[in-house]
Amino acid sequence: MFPRFASILLFTLCTAFAVAQPADFPWAPALVTGADRAALAEIASLGTDIDAVTADGVRVYVTQAEFDALAARGHAIHWIPDEATESWYRITAEAEKTGADKLAYHSYAEMTAQLQAYAAQYPSICSLTSIGKSVQNRDLWVLTISDNPGVPEDEPGFKYISSIHGNEIVGMEVMLDLIQRLLEGYGTDARLTTLVDETEIHILPLMNPDGWEASPASRYNANNVDMNRSFPSWSCGEADSTVGREPEIAAVMNWDATFQATLSANFHGGAMVANYPYDECGLCADYTCNESLTDDDDVLRAVSKAYSLAHGRMATSGGFTDGITNGVAWYALYGGMQDWNFIWRGCMEITIELDAEKIPSTSRLPSLISENREPTLAFMEWVHRGVRGIVTDAATGTPIKATVRVQGRDFDTYTDLPVGDYHRILPPGTYTLEVTADGYVPATLPDIVVTDGSATRADVALQSTASVSGSGWKVY
Repeated sequence: MFPRFASILLFTLCTAFAVAQPADFPWAPALVTGADRAALAEIASLGTDIDAVTADGVRVYVTQAEFDALAARGHAIHWIPDEATESWYRITAEAEKTGADKLAYHSYAEMTAQLQAYAAQYPSICSLTSIGKSVQNRDLWVLTISDNPGVPEDEPGFKYISSIHGNEIVGMEVMLDLIQRLLEGYGTDARLTTLVDETEIHILPLMNPDGWEASPASRYNANNVDMNRSFPSWSCGEADSTVGREPEIAAVMNWDATFQATLSANFHGGAMVANYPYDECGLCADYTCNESLTDDDDVLRAVSKAYSLAHGRMATSGGFTDGITNGVAWYALYGGMQDWNFIWRGCMEITIELDAEKIPSTSRLPSLISENREPTLAFMEWVHRGVRGIVTDAATGTPIKATVRVQGRDFDTYTDLPVGDYHRILPPGTYTLEVTADGYVPATLPDIVVTDGSATRADVALQSTASVSGSGWKVY
């Protein structure tokens, strides 16, 4: 931490020259005004890092050369104050006066200590794991909360990830509050106890610790990479591989492969909306489509509204109907984490923008945390809707790795070994399931009735291709 007076001086200088591009940073925020969908597509096609599209215009992070290129193409662009940086300097200067670190916001060290304290205090219902290291060798901490942490059970996997952008930090505080509520409420609050008993909950509060600890906090990791543009792109035919990925991304990809998540959300800032797949148009580097919908658009809209409507302010004040949007309908991006989860990992993930300010003043933090308490639970509870079951070998009863698809919906989810359980979110209706596994005869399960309550159970016993024939199944 730099000395108090240096902090105040830097804050003053940052404020005084906010409209100029900082000389020591590769990118700075700018605003393009008057852009229609065609102009937005052109801006994106140039590789511009689009931060958000708001009523004011298209907010971008650009170098001086990129700024000049956009201006040369006739786009009305101007530098804007970096409000996140100004806020970072302000809260840091305030913290220096009190001898604190980041006042109401946790520093990386404080967050680490808090998570370690929780793991030590509640060992029967949580465990703390470092899933890897950042560029600057900081641990990426994941707290797993379950009634039997580390013991595989027939229950859905759920995950929350926050702050892939290091200067979008409200989500970290929301996650730390959620962790505290789940742990302290277990055994006394019926709703929280049920969630812990019936869900395998994984929380990564800070995916970009280097960005948060930078001076000032940075959108990018220490390699100056926007990590939410750097996951494998399905439209561009990239392999689902960690080769060549940033260490934080590789860590998340490897961690995600250790369990089957059914539902997930990642938290951002700079707008207020629940954003759902797809973020990519489907044709590599195509930014011209107006929306890009999955076959599960009804499910994704429902889970998104579960968050936004419970939030209240998000549903009415963010400029989006019901507080939700399809990714491409807002603006297209390639290499985002939510599309990667949906396409390759069989996990329905959405992106939640928590507030128009990336680093709000500390005086606003209590209300921001409070208004996200109900939404974080309401969204999580959707993991228990739809259809669920266990897939086994018909002859031995051994759980097997299988793929489960709903007929007419192009989305695969997978069983989670060693239990062999699958969990598929669906709205009420009657469905046909298709279950396949290497070395087994495929099974078709018709007339699976899903209600508006707890998931319908449909266990499946697959016959080995080496056995006689057929497959068995039963519905409870």
